Amino acid sequence: LYAYPGGKVEPGETLAQAAARELKEETGLQAKDYRPLRDIHIDGRAEHHAVDYLLTVFGAAYVGGEPAASDDAETAAFYTLAEMAAMPLAGDVFEVAEELLGPAQAAER
Repeated sequence: LYAYPGGKVEPGETLAQAAARELKEETGLQAKDYRPLRDIHIDGRAEHHAVDYLLTVFGAAYVGGEPAASDDAETAAFYTLAEMAAMPLAGDVFEVAEELLGPAQAAER
């Protein structure tokens, strides 16, 4: 399944700093103007985990770098919403992408 980069917050990091670090580590990309978009609660019991998770999804503006998959991903690339609609995506990936990209891609038409 295709998913966004992510991971744990390290001691002393803010959520935005963790998002920036994870993006760079997992994709080779750099961004700026990080902003929280939404929180997603994952019920650990439903996933057969001992703990619940709270994921904070961030949006940001691309600054530079070429997409490169890290060791925990098969690929890293830029996709349009139309391309994403045909892909096997994890959880709320498409909904979040549509929230981020929808207005921009509609303006390009």
